Amino acid sequence: MTQVPPRLSRTLLGHYHEMMAAYHRSAAHKLPGGKGVIREDAVANFIGTWLSKRYRPHTNVFASAIGGEQLGPELDLVVLDEFHGVAWPIDAGAVNAVVTWEQIRVVVEVKSTLTEDALNKACEAMNEVAAFAERNGDPVPTRLLFAYQIDPELKDDLLYQFEEQGSDSYPFDAFVILPCGVFCSSELNELRWGFASGLAPEKVANDGPSQDRAAWEFGEQTRFARGFRLMGDGSHEETLMALACIVTDAVTDGKSTQALLSALKRVKYFPIS
Repeated sequence: MTQVPPRLSRTLLGHYHEMMAAYHRSAAHKLPGGKGVIREDAVANFIGTWLSKRYRPHTNVFASAIGGEQLGPELDLVVLDEFHGVAWPIDAGAVNAVVTWEQIRVVVEVKSTLTEDALNKACEAMNEVAAFAERNGDPVPTRLLFAYQIDPELKDDLLYQFEEQGSDSYPFDAFVILPCGVFCSSELNELRWGFASGLAPEKVANDGPSQDRAAWEFGEQTRFARGFRLMGDGSHEETLMALACIVTDAVTDGKSTQALLSALKRVKYFPIS
């Protein structure tokens, strides 16, 4: 008998259609940059659905460190820990803001269509984020690239590079490409291994099937074991589910990950000991 997925997981297809509705509605926007703002807000609204009030998404932000140094590039979307951080709106419509750098937990580059040029520019921005973190002695926030669509000329080459090149080739922890799925760097291996079984990273180390999968990847596919790999089955629902889990894991340091996965998936845990 086919099991019905948990109720919460059934809302994800609705979230996908809401995001794509925002994508298509914004196509007729006349103001410069208007499309981007609407599409970034749709991603921010989705991410905010899965977080407590402590963590708030902000779009179109500039980051300022406690020591006074300012990050150069404008960031499409960040998740800010508002227990300690502050966001100051800098225009009447609160479209843009300055936020405190040290409390940024996640940075997201949002692209309507991922092209080679857009990818290169996103990589430049994220390299600056990493360099800024190093100069200030701070950990690098989780860095994601979200794309509504991907240029067909880029798609095959990029997916090939995800497997054949190490994940250090791109300054992102994960790519979220709606038509293709979520591709995680090796930094998120344990989260990815446990995702299919509804297990958070702390349980993966003691789960037989998860460890079998890890051994197979590192044993049978050593030549590109550290590449970007698909998290989930690539469906629209699992793509957004994976995004929600990655952000939750990043902002809560893993404290809420298992609770969310248990609500989204049928947990299958086979402890080794």
